[in-house]
Amino acid sequence: MVHKNGNKDFKSFKSNGTQYHTYDNKFHNWDGPAIIKENGDKQWFIYGIEYTKQEFQNQVGEMKRRNDATSIPKNI
Repeated sequence: MVHKNGNKDFKSFKSNGTQYHTYDNKFHNWDGPAIIKENGDKQWFIYGIEYTKQEFQNQVGEMKRRNDATSIPKNI
């Protein structure tokens, strides 16, 4: 298990050929898909909320425009 950016709450791991990224035990990855399956299928999550690729890009883009991480909805 890898702790992303040295933060113990960010974790990346692989199981049965699937790559997972989590934050605070929820699927999460600002940099792209939080789940990448062995067959290449991808799923995008922010704080445990699943988005389509386009929705994810819109959410991250809006956060960057506002320079405010609180603009991203959190399901915690």
